[in-house]
Amino acid sequence: MRSRLLLLLSAFLLSACATAQAYSGAQPLSIAALSTSTFTPSATFTETMTVTITPTFTNTATVTSSPTNTPSPTPLPTETSATPSATFTITLTPSRTPIPLNTLTATRTRTVTRTLTPTRTSTSTRTLTPSKTFTFTPSLTFTPTFTLTPSLTPTPSTTPTRPPSSTPDSRIQSRATLTPYPPPVFPTGDASKLKKPPVSVTNEPHLIFVRPVPNSAPSSQYRYGMTYEGRLAPHHGTDSVPAPGIAVGAAGPGTVFWAGDDLTQVFGTKENFYGTLVVLKMNDAWEGHTIYTLYGHLSSVAVAVGQQVNTNDLLGYTGDSGVAYGAHLHFEVRLDDPYSYFDSVRNPELWYKPIVGAGVIAGRLINTDGRFIPGARIFITCKDALRFVDTYWDQGTPPDNVLVENFAVSDIPQGNCNVETGVNGKLYRTSVYVPPGEVGFVIIQTEDK
Repeated sequence: MRSRLLLLLSAFLLSACATAQAYSGAQPLSIAALSTSTFTPSATFTETMTVTITPTFTNTATVTSSPTNTPSPTPLPTETSATPSATFTITLTPSRTPIPLNTLTATRTRTVTRTLTPTRTSTSTRTLTPSKTFTFTPSLTFTPTFTLTPSLTPTPSTTPTRPPSSTPDSRIQSRATLTPYPPPVFPTGDASKLKKPPVSVTNEPHLIFVRPVPNSAPSSQYRYGMTYEGRLAPHHGTDSVPAPGIAVGAAGPGTVFWAGDDLTQVFGTKENFYGTLVVLKMNDAWEGHTIYTLYGHLSSVAVAVGQQVNTNDLLGYTGDSGVAYGAHLHFEVRLDDPYSYFDSVRNPELWYKPIVGAGVIAGRLINTDGRFIPGARIFITCKDALRFVDTYWDQGTPPDNVLVENFAVSDIPQGNCNVETGVNGKLYRTSVYVPPGEVGFVIIQTEDK
C-alpha cells in the first residue's frame, strides 16, 4: 500500500514537472501529450513595427560669375532626384495573457505602422558677384574712316546740273499714281508767250530773308504762279498764316516805303486790291537790283512811312482786307519797281531761308524746243512726304533772274528726291539731291513740242 502511494506520488510529480516545462515554453511539442485536464497557459504576442522614412533633400547651387566685358550668368544646375534615406524603427511589444487551462490558444498579433514623411527642401542660391569692379568697354570700337559725299551735289555750272532722266532714285518710293494734268481753265497758259530759258543754268541762291511769321508755310495749292486748281488768277506771291490778328514781322532790315491802304495808290490790278498793306524797301541790294517786300491783307499796321525797321520788327497784324477769302498774310518780293504787279514780282520761296536742315527744289519743265510748259503738275517725292507744285501759268509771274525756273518748292529735307510729271499721257521721272540751305535744280525735257 505504501509502495503504491509512493508510485502515485512520483507520477504526480512527473506530471507537474511536464506542465511546468510546457508553461515555460521550453518544450512546446510535449503539450499535445497532456490530457485536457492539464493546465495549459495561453501566450499572446503583440508586435508593433513603426517605419519612419524621412528623406531630406538639400540642393544648394552657388553660381559665381566674373565677367570681363559682358556678364553672362551661368544657368542654375538642373535639380536631380536624390535617393531617399529611410530609417525603420521596429518596436515589438510582447504581451502574455493567461487563458484557461483547458484552452490552448496562441494569439500572435503583428501591427506594422509605416509612416512615409519625406521632407524635401530645395534651396537655390544664385549669386552674381563680379570678381572685380569693371567698366564695360566694347571689344570692337567702330571708327568711320570715310566721309559720305552725295553723289550729286549741285554746283554753279554753265550746263544743266541734272540732265533729263527716266531712272529716278530707287531708294525713294513713289506715293502717287500720276495722270496728265487736266486741261487749263484759267488762264490759257499759252507757251508761246512765255520766256524761253537759256540752255545753261547758273545756280546762285539768294536765300537772304526770314519769314514774316516764323515757322509758317505757304499754301500748297496756291504757291507762286499757281491758280488754285484753275479757280483763281495766277498767284504773285505766297499765302500763309490763315488766321486773324497774327503779328507780322519784317523779312529783313529796311525802310517803310508804304504803310496803309491802297485806295489811292494801286499795287495790284486795281485799288483796294491788297487792302491794308506795308511795303519795305530793303537796305541791301542784290546784283544791282533794289528789293522790295510787300505784306498784304493786314488788319492794321504798326509802322509809318520812312521808318527804319530791323529783321522781325513788328509791321502789323494779319487780316482779310482787300481782295481776300479769309484772314491770312500775302507776301511778295519785287525787284526795282514797287508798283509793278506783273513784271517785278519773283517767287518768294527763292528769297527766304528754308527751315533748318532743309533746302529748296527748283527746276524747269520744258518741251523738245526748250520752251517752258505751263500749268503742268510736278510731283516731288522725298523721304518725308509727297509734295506737288504747278509750273507757272503765264508770263505775269516771271522766273528768277538767275535760275530762270518755272517751279519751286521750299522746305525740302536734305537728301535725294524723285521728281516726276505727266505730260500728254507720258510719264517723265528724274531725281535731284537737295543740300541744306541751298537749291537743288532739276530739268525735265519732254518729247513734245
